[in-house]
Amino acid sequence: MQIQVYIDLRFEAVRDAFSELFVRTQQRGAAVCVKVGGETVVDLWAGVADNAGEQAWQSDTLVNLFSCTKTFTAVAALQLVAEGKLQL
Repeated sequence: MQIQVYIDLRFEAVRDAFSELFVRTQQRGAAVCVKVGGETVVDLWAGVADNAGEQAWQSDTLVNLFSCTKTFTAVAALQLVAEGKLQL
């Protein structure tokens, strides 16, 4: 499976871990984009976007996050706590 990639060489370990998703878990499709200080340092995508395996995953393929939003909510809440804007 070909992985589409833009990566800052300092973050090659992220590419390696992403590649392992397709070897070990037989992931059908995935993407990850990481920005540091407003600069894109990792932008990876690979796989297929449909059940038939005919439509290639693109950098802008839309997906449902479902329960993944709990993590983002927790991080945002903890940032507000650290800034003194929220008490737990």
